[in-house]
Amino acid sequence: MKNNILIFLLGVFVTISIAATVPNTGLLTVKPAIPKSVIIKPIRTMSGIEIIITNYVKSMVSQGYIVKSISIIDDENFSKGVVVMEKY
Repeated sequence: MKNNILIFLLGVFVTISIAATVPNTGLLTVKPAIPKSVIIKPIRTMSGIEIIITNYVKSMVSQGYIVKSISIIDDENFSKGVVVMEKY
């Protein structure tokens, strides 16, 4: 048990030492992912907007898109929504 802890601590020490001594070469940097494609789908209907959005999202997820945001606004006459999806 003590040997496992000592080996783990040695590994942590070596990793920190390498990270502290390596010049800024990008070894430990993480670059943000950039989407290949962005789809913005406005939807306007009189009723059942949740079902329409659900079916649309399911069809786009099967093509490899992920949901970034969904906004729904209901007023007296119409339901309006916007779906934003991205593909990486």
